[in-house]
Amino acid sequence: MSIKRPEDTVYIVTGVSGFIGFEIADQLCKEGYVTRGLIRKINPITPFPKELELIKGDILDIESLEKLYHDTEDKKTVMIHSAAYLSVKKNDPNCEHINIQGTKNIIEICKKYSSKLVYISSVDTLDNSQQLVKEPDSFNPDIHFTSYARSKAIASQLVLDEIQKGLDGVIILPSAVAGPNDYRKGFIYDMLSIYLNGITLFSIKGGYDFVDVRDVAKATITAALTDTPNKSYIISNKYADITEIYCMIADYLNIPKPKVKLPLWALYAAIPFMSIWCKINKKECPLSSSAIKIMGQFPNYSNERAKKDLGFSPRPLNDTFKDTIDFIISQKKLTGNHKGKK
Repeated sequence: MSIKRPEDTVYIVTGVSGFIGFEIADQLCKEGYVTRGLIRKINPITPFPKELELIKGDILDIESLEKLYHDTEDKKTVMIHSAAYLSVKKNDPNCEHINIQGTKNIIEICKKYSSKLVYISSVDTLDNSQQLVKEPDSFNPDIHFTSYARSKAIASQLVLDEIQKGLDGVIILPSAVAGPNDYRKGFIYDMLSIYLNGITLFSIKGGYDFVDVRDVAKATITAALTDTPNKSYIISNKYADITEIYCMIADYLNIPKPKVKLPLWALYAAIPFMSIWCKINKKECPLSSSAIKIMGQFPNYSNERAKKDLGFSPRPLNDTFKDTIDFIISQKKLTGNHKGKK
């Protein structure tokens, strides 16, 4: 695999204000690579690295994407497309529009400027009913029951089709992403914050395959920097249920562990209350019948291809969640005074 030199390549990251996009851009800048980030609106609390060139634009506005390529006539460019709209609804037009049309625009701009494209997809696009889930030869949107999964499957197939026509591209398929530096305060951030705030001492059956955002970013950058033999990679670590995560945190912070473990069906009664809380806090509600169904799955993902080709080596989940908790506490969003063991 050949590594591209920092001085002759510009790395462009969409969704740079998001969880994965921010981490990718931060790591690229720390390694000395020329990096540009596409952003719709700058969040003043997000500590973007000073080396990162922020360019306002929108993946739905293909003309604004042209600005990302200024002064690149004598350089190579690599597009890392991490921008996406996440929803657990069965039908959400925003997913269909942003994730599909946005990816179409990114493909077109990459074809125009001969960029390599690294597309951040999701394991949600895969057939999780298999005994061992591996990278697919094609993506089937018809098997999925959320707009997000369907739209990402369609977008992934669009990218794969272009790769098969000659586009230099790679598809990254991360599992549920956790870790520090989630300045957008996504679902996992909220899930842990609720527990830490003492709103509840109960837990639920069900969980996810988690992976650290820093490991996802590192694998993505390796795929961007090198000529990989394969065109899609599952970036996963291991499955953990919510109770396991809460107990891990309780041990770290010396706080009470959950006393009651509820069955997943009990969550259906919580959907209206969670919806109200999210509406007050101007957030997308992470709880729905589809989300509960996802939590009841126990997928077994194979990350062997990523380990072999990208040198992927996920850190222990215990470290991931300790660092996540330390970050949440540092953001002063909790109502208690929790201090982790050092």
